[in-house]
Order: sequence, then C-alpha cells, then structure tokens
Amino acid sequence: MSTRGYHRPTTVDEAVRLLSSSGAVVLAGGQTLVPALTRTPGRSMTLVDLGAVAGLRDSTADGAEVRIGAMATHAQIATDALVRQAIPSLALLASQIADPQVRNRATIGGSLAYNDPAGDYPAACVGLGATVITDRRRIPAEEFFTGAFSTALADSEVVVSLAFPKRPGLLRAAYVRLPDRAARSALVGVTVAQTESGFRVAISGLASGPTRWPDAEAALGKRPQPDGLRDIACPPGAADPYRAHVARTLTLRAVRSLTT
Repeated sequence: MSTRGYHRPTTVDEAVRLLSSSGAVVLAGGQTLVPALTRTPGRSMTLVDLGAVAGLRDSTADGAEVRIGAMATHAQIATDALVRQAIPSLALLASQIADPQVRNRATIGGSLAYNDPAGDYPAACVGLGATVITDRRRIPAEEFFTGAFSTALADSEVVVSLAFPKRPGLLRAAYVRLPDRAARSALVGVTVAQTESGFRVAISGLASGPTRWPDAEAALGKRPQPDGLRDIACPPGAADPYRAHVARTLTLRAVRSLTT
C-alpha cells in the first residue's frame, strides 16, 4: 500500500469535506484498515485521520442513553467508569479483544465501520439495541450491518458516536465469545440482553454479519433459564454445524451468567 495523501482534520465537518472531495478513506485506529490495504499491494489511498477531531473519544450519559465516541479505544471502553457502571457487558467485551497493543490503538467506530465478521462489537450493538450516530443521521444497529465488510454508511459519511440504552430500559446483559486461537478475534460471539420489552439474542460468526436468534428470545421470554433453550432449533444462518453448536453453547453460558 502507498498513500497519495494524508489529512488530519480537527472537526467532523472538515473530515466530511475531505472525504467528499478526494475519495479518501477514514483512518480511525487502523487495526482493520491497514491489514486490509496491505493485502492489495500497489494500491494508492488517501487517508483522513480522525485522531485530532475533538470530542470523538468522549463517553457521556444523555437521558436514557450512554454515548461512546467513535474514536474511543477498546482499552478506554474497558476501563471507563460510566460504561462499566451502565453497560458492564460492553466493558467486559472490550477488555477481551485481541491483545493490549490492539486494545490501545483500535477504536469502536473503526471496528463497526469496517464490519469485520470476526469483530466483537456488531453482536453487542445489535443485542443491546444500540444506535450508530453519524454526521447526518441515526442508524439502528440492526440496519447498519449489511454484509461482510459492508455497512449502511454512505460515501463520506462519518460515524461520530454509538448510543446504547442504559437502565432502566436495559435491565442486564452478558457477552460470551470463543476466540480464534491464532488471531484472537471472535470465532463466535453471543450477546444476551434482557430489556423491559423482553430478551434479545445476537450472534456474530455465523454469517456475514450479526444475526438475531428469535426462537431463543421467545423461549427466554417464557422461561428465562438455560434449560428454556433445550428444545429449540439451532440459530439461523449457520452453514457450519460446529459454529452453530458453539453459538448454542455460548448462549447457554450467557443466560447462565445472567441468572446466577
């Protein structure tokens, strides 16, 4: 990879203008982007680095939401007092990603914008009912992920923050993952969340994006215990029987952690 330009804007508006005029790509933490670009040697790319944009690393509470800036690193999310108090399952998820070097560089916005199927955050965002906030709109997480390395973002659209429901809307949640031993990414990840309106179960690693498991959600609504899932069909979208088995096992673990 070679770069034909590098820009470091200080505002979101400036970043959007640069992306609109030059056909550039966003550089957030770079932990997904850089390896992807190195797989296409000789490709020339203009980068717009969001690292100097003020406020994109902040976490704030606003009404019934916790907002996490798109440039917040995994390490920051894992240790943030607000996140740990309001959404402890998200803090735990962030603490388990890869290794300390990656956690201190990679960002939640970058991870979501590139939608790596092995990423941890997509299942958490869908399971927790999160909303992706960009420079121009709010996108529910279930509508944001459109396929492997594909999202609903338009050209030059920039992720600004992620909004997560907090208590009392979100009662409790758990995230459980099976890591790939080599890459330390999530082979399969499961979020189980209990909200005022019922249960949400979201799984990564079965398809090109996070998927809901409606049968599990309905079963848990009737009996919120691990044995309530005993007789239901495997999660949808699982072409690999092994991954389907892992997803079921992780879901049971997540439910068990909520009920003990």
